[in-house]
Amino acid sequence: MPKSVTVLAAALTVMLAGCAGPAVLPGGAGPAPAASSAPAPDPKAAFASAFSTMNTGTFAYTVAFDQSMSGRVLVDNDTKSVHATVTISAEGSSMTVETYQAGEFLYMKMDMSAVFNELGAGAPVPEGLDGKKWLRLDPSRSEELAGSLDQVAIDPELVERSILTIQQPSAHTFNGTLDLTRMTPARFGKLTESPEEKAAREAAKNVPFHAETDSEGRIVSFLVKVEAAGETSTMDMRFLDWGTAQLPPVPGPGSYIDAPDAFYSMGSVTT
Repeated sequence: MPKSVTVLAAALTVMLAGCAGPAVLPGGAGPAPAASSAPAPDPKAAFASAFSTMNTGTFAYTVAFDQSMSGRVLVDNDTKSVHATVTISAEGSSMTVETYQAGEFLYMKMDMSAVFNELGAGAPVPEGLDGKKWLRLDPSRSEELAGSLDQVAIDPELVERSILTIQQPSAHTFNGTLDLTRMTPARFGKLTESPEEKAAREAAKNVPFHAETDSEGRIVSFLVKVEAAGETSTMDMRFLDWGTAQLPPVPGPGSYIDAPDAFYSMGSVTT
């Protein structure tokens, strides 16, 4: 799979994982029901309203990107916390990364033993990269991590602007194309000018999608087709547990170590 496609998959996951955070929406808790005499909302407005429901309460979603990435994300808007578990597979191997955005810190847990084994027999695995304890990071110490805890509410106006084409074949089904860089410009603006990330940004500017909502107008399914480097891949997101999702306890003393100074200068540190 082209690296640009993998970069875009990560950007899409982060884009939605960063949705936690209260937003001021009409009616407070969510879109107000339309009066019976009011005309049916146009597809753009209905689609944008479905996405804005992610700005309140708790929910979960799963994500699958072909065979290369899968994960589950839990969001609590009230505490501005996000817990994510993502598994990335490539060339017959896989690695699971668990992250927890909570309070002023970003916690990360991963087991990189296989990577260090490839470096040579007996290569030591640093504490915090062996999957036994969480790494606690202070985003204020790293320019790359600086915006990782900024809770970005979905802006219905930006969602509408991101819609290039849209059809609504039924009350709860939408098809069309999106410019995802318009939906959350701050997130995609963090991509660098490397060839892979430039290609990812360009691919995100014209993305076919299929979406479904439930009887309350909340997004429950979002499927996009990503084309890059002459290949097409599918990302499938399913939203669930609205109002009932429960995040695990925040890592406490003894279950984490503070990331060493060297970790903040690693070029591979990303959000």
